[in-house]
Formats: sequence, C-alpha cells, structure tokens
Amino acid sequence: MDEVPAIHPLRHAWEASQRGDLNAAWPHYLRAIAEPPDDADGLQRLGYLALELEDDDTAVLALGKASLLAPASPETAMLLGVGLRRKAALARAAESFERALRFRPEWPDCINNLAVTLEELGRLDEAHDWVQRGIAITEYERALELDPDFEPARLNLADAQRAARAA
Repeated sequence: MDEVPAIHPLRHAWEASQRGDLNAAWPHYLRAIAEPPDDADGLQRLGYLALELEDDDTAVLALGKASLLAPASPETAMLLGVGLRRKAALARAAESFERALRFRPEWPDCINNLAVTLEELGRLDEAHDWVQRGIAITEYERALELDPDFEPARLNLADAQRAARAA
C-alpha cells in the first residue's frame, strides 16, 4: 500500500480561505508559519490574513519570512509595511513601503501609506512630495478611464510615473 503524502498546511489554509472560511484557514496558517519557510506566496497569504484578523505580530512574522524568500515582491513589502506601521515600527515601515515602491513606483496605495508613515515620523516635506505624486498618478489614471484617448492625460501620467520611479 502506498503512503499518502502529507499535504502542506498552506494548501489546507489556502483552500479554506478560497471557500471564505477564515476560521478554518487560521490554524493551518499558524502550523505553516512554525515550519521552515519555503513558500513565499503562502507566507504572504498568511500575513494578509493575519492583517485582516488584526493579528499584527503574526502578520509581521509571516511577511518578514516571505520578504526574505522573495525580496523583490512589492506586494509582500507593502503588506509588511502595513503590519510594521500598525505595530508603531514607523522607520521600518517606511523602509518597507520604499522597497515596494522601488519595484512598483506608481502604486497609489503604497505611496499613500508611505506618505502617512513619513508624516508620523515628522518627515513632512518628504510626505508632501509623495502625496503630490500619488494624487497626480491617480488623477491622470482617472482622466484616462473617462477618456482613454485624451493624450494630455496620457503624457502627464507618463511624466508622473517617471518622477515616481526617479524618486
């Protein structure tokens, strides 16, 4: 008789999450985080779920491990920044948001999170600069949604995105 291979707890957790059963997913995610990290996506999902359930300690632990496995993931860096900010680790949160923006520089949600965090750190000039970039990108995108052929908005959006990447 063949042995049935053990199913990784992240698979159980993801399946329960997909069904919308977060309470059933939670213990599987907690088991998975205790194991050696080998699945950046699973750890990121655990971190996201922990943020949703307001378990910031677990979120930061999972997202920190995911970040080590996938350092170029802007989503993981953004989520880690959110968890760190909630835990009042503002300098580390700002670094995490900045890392996310290095890989996805025109991300308005992350720009906003960075600006708010910089403001909380008292770095008001930097916060203001990031807010202006985020507003510009969002407004030009909105104009293009209304009129995809509006060339001035397309050019201005490209300029704003270039400026964000250069920051």
